[in-house]
Amino acid sequence: MRDPSCVAGGVGGKVALVAAFLVAAVALPAPAVLFPEPLHLVREIEDPISGTTVRIHEYCAGDRIVTVNGSLVVIADYGRQELTEVDRNAGTFSITSFADLARAGAAFAPRETAVSAAGEGRILAPARSPDGRHIER
Repeated sequence: MRDPSCVAGGVGGKVALVAAFLVAAVALPAPAVLFPEPLHLVREIEDPISGTTVRIHEYCAGDRIVTVNGSLVVIADYGRQELTEVDRNAGTFSITSFADLARAGAAFAPRETAVSAAGEGRILAPARSPDGRHIER
């Protein structure tokens, strides 16, 4: 026969489990967010050639930054590690994880050339031929 007050089962166990969860929740500090207070930024970009001005709105709250540029809306959610793009004119959206973006960036990163992979180069004094012309070594 089990003791109903033990943590492993019974009503006492459920109460102890809830109490342990509440103590753990109180003991842990709340995770810091990027923007504890909402922030609204407006940027205007002027094109001197065409004479047009583009206005971009950015709304920042918690772990999210929402950028609105005309019909294009981009949501960077740092808590979920996702980038969401919405094109209202086309009626499309896409969700990409930050890990996928990092892999895509690494795929297009400049490759190391054979010369730079060989190590540091030496700087040589310019060589001249007997008639005074520069020659390569």
